Amino acid sequence: MTDDNERLEAIEARLDELEAENEQLREENDELHDRVAELETANDELRKENARIKQRVSDLEEQPEVSIEEENPIGSLKVGNAHVGEAITGRVSEYDLENELAELKADLEASNPTPDTGETTGQQHETPLEQVAAMPEHIADKQLTANQQRARFVASNLSDYATRVGSGDYALTAGDLRTVLTAAFDQSHSETVNRVRTILADLGGDDVDIHEPSTTAFKNTAEKKAQGKKLIVSASLVRRLEQLNHDVVTGAEA
Repeated sequence: MTDDNERLEAIEARLDELEAENEQLREENDELHDRVAELETANDELRKENARIKQRVSDLEEQPEVSIEEENPIGSLKVGNAHVGEAITGRVSEYDLENELAELKADLEASNPTPDTGETTGQQHETPLEQVAAMPEHIADKQLTANQQRARFVASNLSDYATRVGSGDYALTAGDLRTVLTAAFDQSHSETVNRVRTILADLGGDDVDIHEPSTTAFKNTAEKKAQGKKLIVSASLVRRLEQLNHDVVTGAEA
């Protein structure tokens, strides 16, 4: 009987141990479930972050390439195929050029006031461009900007550089202007060509127009770009400028 009691006690003790082990396993299982849930949540976050990274990479790949040059960081700024820097500097240059021309015209008006009725003066100039062309060299050097001096040089010799068109007027293409500026001043930048052309058109008044060539006038876009905008100068202004140039040369020789 004693042996049976001992076996029963041993079985009950073993059952208690098994129950304790089972309880521990349940707790560990619960912990594993919690850990799995945490890992699934973290995995979801990783998937979302991965999706965000892929989208960011895709967005960056779609963005145009940005490039600049150290010597001219603003002017050389290029986004994709767009010359953003040229547009920026072009707008600034146009504003500055307008101020320069306004100041020059004011100076010309101050130095050449309209004569009173009955008062006679020397040769009268019909445009500010003629006044600039008639300036003595030492005054032009002090009063004119570099691009205004370039425009003065071109104006004084227009018939040598421009081409006679059907109307009798003279046409000066961007290519012609670039050639002249390169030969005379070693300057052929597009911005310089644009500034000189604008100065000539502004100071020439109604006698000078800027014409934008049509695409159909050229074989391709490259040819159009090479020629660019065209200056149309009236024959009468060219004659007056030639006469001014002749008078200046004659006076210098005398």
